[in-house]
Amino acid sequence: MMLCKPNHLGLLLLISEVVFADTQLDEIHVVESVVNGKASLTALASQVRISKEKLDNVKSGTLGEILTNVSGVQNNYFGPNAGRPMIRGLSGQRVQIMQNDMPIHDMVAVSSNLAISANLASVKEIQIIKSGVASVLYGGKSLGGAVNLTDDAIPQHIAEKAFRGEVEWRAGLNAPNTYQVQLQGNNQVNFAWYLDASLSEISSRKIPGRSKDGICYDYEYLKTNTKLRSQCQVNIEKLSSINPKYFKYISQFYLDHYKNPDYGLSEGDQYTNMSAGGKNPLNPEYVEGSPYYAEKFGPLEEYVPYPNGRIPNAHSSTKQLTVGASYLHDKGYTGASFSHFNTRYGVPGFSYLASRAASQRKSYLPVSVTNETNRLNLKSQLNALVMPISKVEIQLGFQKSRDKEWLGSHLSSAFHTYNDYYRSSFEHQPLFNHHVLGTIGVEWNRQKIFSSGKDSYLPNVNMDTKSLFILEKIDVSPFVVELGQRWDKVKYVVDTTNHISSRGKGGAYSKNRTFFVQNTHLGLLFQPVDTWYLKLQRSWQERAPEVNELYADNNHYALLIEENGDGRLKKEQSDNWELSTGVNLEQFNAELTWFQRNFDNFHYLGYTGISRAGLAVKEWRQAPLRMNGVELDLTYQHQTPHFGDLTWHLFADYVHHKLTLAPDHIDAKRIGYLPHLPTSRIGGDLTVQWQRWRGFTSVTHYVKQKRVTKEVDDELPAKKFTLVDLGLSYVYPLTRATLEISLNIQNLTNREARLNNSPLRFLAPLPGRNARLGVKLMF
Repeated sequence: MMLCKPNHLGLLLLISEVVFADTQLDEIHVVESVVNGKASLTALASQVRISKEKLDNVKSGTLGEILTNVSGVQNNYFGPNAGRPMIRGLSGQRVQIMQNDMPIHDMVAVSSNLAISANLASVKEIQIIKSGVASVLYGGKSLGGAVNLTDDAIPQHIAEKAFRGEVEWRAGLNAPNTYQVQLQGNNQVNFAWYLDASLSEISSRKIPGRSKDGICYDYEYLKTNTKLRSQCQVNIEKLSSINPKYFKYISQFYLDHYKNPDYGLSEGDQYTNMSAGGKNPLNPEYVEGSPYYAEKFGPLEEYVPYPNGRIPNAHSSTKQLTVGASYLHDKGYTGASFSHFNTRYGVPGFSYLASRAASQRKSYLPVSVTNETNRLNLKSQLNALVMPISKVEIQLGFQKSRDKEWLGSHLSSAFHTYNDYYRSSFEHQPLFNHHVLGTIGVEWNRQKIFSSGKDSYLPNVNMDTKSLFILEKIDVSPFVVELGQRWDKVKYVVDTTNHISSRGKGGAYSKNRTFFVQNTHLGLLFQPVDTWYLKLQRSWQERAPEVNELYADNNHYALLIEENGDGRLKKEQSDNWELSTGVNLEQFNAELTWFQRNFDNFHYLGYTGISRAGLAVKEWRQAPLRMNGVELDLTYQHQTPHFGDLTWHLFADYVHHKLTLAPDHIDAKRIGYLPHLPTSRIGGDLTVQWQRWRGFTSVTHYVKQKRVTKEVDDELPAKKFTLVDLGLSYVYPLTRATLEISLNIQNLTNREARLNNSPLRFLAPLPGRNARLGVKLMF
């Protein structure tokens, strides 16, 4: 793959400055939006901003669930307690999750069953970048996009009220019970503070039918499909017995005496190929050429019987606390925040305890996860400094996390991670009469992973990343050009001294690795009139392998697989095109986007065809992959005299990806489409604001997904379904406060919904009908 080289980008920037130096700048329209080095998004980026009002419509437990009605974004569902956003078919180590412009350095990218360590209830806005500029701003871990969660933990302004807050209680019916308090204050001059605490709990989740897919109980279908049996966590024992069709005769001696226990005759004595002088009768079942042995199958047995009407092992308990403060002045602010996150929850599914963690060997135990994260963030912004710098932002982050995976009460594996993060960005003064805007920044991140537990699937690893990035925007009306470049050096140092290695490649090829990666972005906007635009974006992206892709080498019980890395993997590369057009009218907005990605060395988990201890054995591999898709968004706002303000939103999305393998590749005939390809959707929602009432309803139809992987069975398409959500709230003013009462219902029609992009598609559907009744006091 030919990437745009750094010297090419420098030449483009130099040429642009020469061109604009000789241009009649007085006739050029000035773009008001300013590019900076973080999640304040550029005008050309494919991005979505979700406001606090819209977030209140979706009272959900996971980030993936909250964003599920955004075109191109789906829930990478790993049970009701864990779900990351999947952007255009990519998730995990390719989608960066941030809070207040700073990366959340958790282990979710390594293990998708883990929860994102952030308090989603306090978020006031979510920003989503879906285009290639994300990897310029945030590196290869945002190759597929970035999601930024914004709250007030580090205050950036002095509010009019010296003290304000919210106290909320939400009672869940088949949904978590949640309690939250949020307080903010200031001295009306230069100091502001913030406090947030919450508790969320649930014991079980109801569904309209069985937790397992119906195919998991199809005996005839499962007899010859060992891979699907593993996905369904069922077993059918294959037996060998003497084949009656092999024998010409039935033993007369057996017929005369088989009822007499003194002879000790068995069924194997019934048949013979000897006529006994014509005494033995002919065998009517005899078929010439039949084999001596015949296969027989035992009964279908579940690892553990699943209850009807409930998702097993779906309990959850989460506690969170955040405090923050800022000193503000006329040149900017300096602030800090500390957050504590603690959660324990179950993962649907059971794993065989062929584990070193206990003496038991022949039992299946439920999988659960615990996480405790402490995070300290510091942030400072200085404005209007000396030429040529107009703004400087400095960010420091320190994080300590403990992630543990359990089998029943036995600790299977644990990770203690320590992260140090530093970022500085410098926004320069507008050049050439305010027509060239941009930023340059540096970033450094150090992560230490200490692995423990009898079944740990990773060794101890230290990761060090150093980065330099630049992003410039040039405006020559009706054209806007955006140029970005990032360089990263990623270094892994692995320590296998106390690690018990398995038979996989992760242990066999474990070694220190260093990767030099770069990400390049080019965007062009053509907007001859205010009401219509056309955008073209090109990006050349690279990503270093994640730690598990290189070094995993043991049973990963929480994912229900044996995971094997490969220390020889090369960096991942992607050559991208994106074309979009849109209309912006006073009441109507529309955008249509087409995108295409061509990957070299795309990293994926390939199935080896082997299962051990009830777990499918998978290993990290790389191959070319082609991806394309389409997204459509329509929004119409209408004010009525009698029914309030109406906002209609319609969306549709489609994504397709498939490995382009050489005929001799190990997966050329085995996989086809990669597992977990998102299902195409058509959806819409309506928001009504009338006096003190606010109503919301959404309908999303998931079409039948025929493009399924051969890894399990390409003859099992994911079924279509439709989800309906409903919300209603009323605000009642009090003397010195405001009371809001709300009711939110999800999956109103109580449909069985199984996401094809979920690793637990055959084990756990989305929850059935669930409701949240909320009471919020705002003062």
